[in-house]
Amino acid sequence: MARGTVGAHFLAVFLTFWATVLRDAGGQEPFNDLTGFSLNPPYFNLAEGIKISASATCGQDEAGAPRQDLYCKLVGGPNYGLSNQHIQGQFCDHCNSADPSKAHPATNAIDGTERWWQSPPLSRGSGYNEVNVTLDLGQLFHVAYVLIKFANSPRPDLWVLERSVDNGRTFTPWQFFAHSKRECIERFGKPPNARVLKDDDQLCTTEYSRIIPLENGEIVVSLINGRPGSKNFTYSPVLQQFTKATNIRLRFLRTSTLLGHLISKAQRDPSVTRRYYYSIKDISVGGRCVCHGHAQVCGAGRNQGSPSRLQCECQHNTCGESCDRCCPGFNQEPWRAATADSPNECRPCQCFSHASDCYYDPEVERRGASLDTFGRYSGGGVCVDCQHNTAGVNCERCAEGFFRPYGVPPESHTGCISCSCDDRTASGCEMGSGRCVCRPQFAGENCDRCADGYYLYPQCILRLTTTKSPAGPIVACSCDYRGTVSRVCDASGRCLCREGVDGERCDRCRRGYYSFPNCQGEKKTFLNAYTNESPILNFFCLF
Repeated sequence: MARGTVGAHFLAVFLTFWATVLRDAGGQEPFNDLTGFSLNPPYFNLAEGIKISASATCGQDEAGAPRQDLYCKLVGGPNYGLSNQHIQGQFCDHCNSADPSKAHPATNAIDGTERWWQSPPLSRGSGYNEVNVTLDLGQLFHVAYVLIKFANSPRPDLWVLERSVDNGRTFTPWQFFAHSKRECIERFGKPPNARVLKDDDQLCTTEYSRIIPLENGEIVVSLINGRPGSKNFTYSPVLQQFTKATNIRLRFLRTSTLLGHLISKAQRDPSVTRRYYYSIKDISVGGRCVCHGHAQVCGAGRNQGSPSRLQCECQHNTCGESCDRCCPGFNQEPWRAATADSPNECRPCQCFSHASDCYYDPEVERRGASLDTFGRYSGGGVCVDCQHNTAGVNCERCAEGFFRPYGVPPESHTGCISCSCDDRTASGCEMGSGRCVCRPQFAGENCDRCADGYYLYPQCILRLTTTKSPAGPIVACSCDYRGTVSRVCDASGRCLCREGVDGERCDRCRRGYYSFPNCQGEKKTFLNAYTNESPILNFFCLF
């Protein structure tokens, strides 16, 4: 059966239920998906075609192998099946998973037929009071209600409806069901039959735990109706979170029994305990895809890795399976769910056609440093991986070493031209003119000379002088001025020696030089004497 197909029976139940759920006291329908800016896909029965399992099943042992279990009905004739037995005044039958006519697997509860799932009778052990039935929805959905139809047994006496939002790893209660008000308090710590005050209140009700009817009872659990946020679902993030689920679990804790069977002897009597078990012939789950108000359609086949997985057909420049993020290039503002008053569209970043993606940075927005597509400094979009030799929050300027001539629009892919400056002497060039921006120690139109206070181009060493310092008065140099450059030293007294001069005080010649303070390089004369036999080369140093 196709997952999105809604049968006629379910559709009738669905329409009747939502006519009640979505109507407020004034007779209006505030939870109307067709009004406002919030887009939502239609509801359907999430239980159709999904995975369902039970922790124990009649006609199977603990390992899942077939076995024969005798069970009897509390009252009435053999309405289910044709091969029933009459034992000690009871209408009885057998479960056996090896016999299709006697098998009662969990899948019977969601196949749309009159077949049913059934748990082992308590005659197999009192431990079968505690049985779980788990539905795996396959992905995250908003669940509006759960409808359970029981088969040839009464409704459970004590149980919990639970949900998981992490694919079944953990479960939390949605609603508690108890036979008495006292049990609501003692077993679950909840006030019995209390009014809903908050959107995520977990209720405990005694309404559905009566033993009557003995068969074909129903339980309808509305997760939205009567809650404060039901009148405007899009403005209640708490209710939105409360209704999300990837898995649903029915955790049965105790079967319903006739009061006369509560005595310990009767609990040990198989003729009594074989009449107590759980049975479900239908589970319907009304829900829809979680699209955060950004999609009206949710369908299968869009996810190549999992073709059966449903995915929202996102609008408002949103992306993701559930429209839970902004599409690449649309992160000028943070992602937000749509509301009835605003679609909260994701806005494009202004990257001047030099980048295809961006991210939102709240600090950039706080500084007002991001330009939007309307020319305003609004939002916090930061362009990623600027191309065409551009840089900046919005790829609005040329990268270091490039400039954009006057009159060239910022969107031009060829607008940023390489600077003609030497990287060793310039840090770049000016926008528009292309004039070199000299590094601190250089000057000139092409940074081809030393700046004031520097010498020896192209090294351009800082010229050290004794000047008055804010740190204190002038201190006399300890240098030998005869050996220093320009007869000066720096504010800390460090000496700057002339070429050929050495020493901490510039007071001696460097090796290879002579005659301080002149410190001239050594001069050598080569005198050649020739003989008839061989040339002789003699070296003489002149001092």
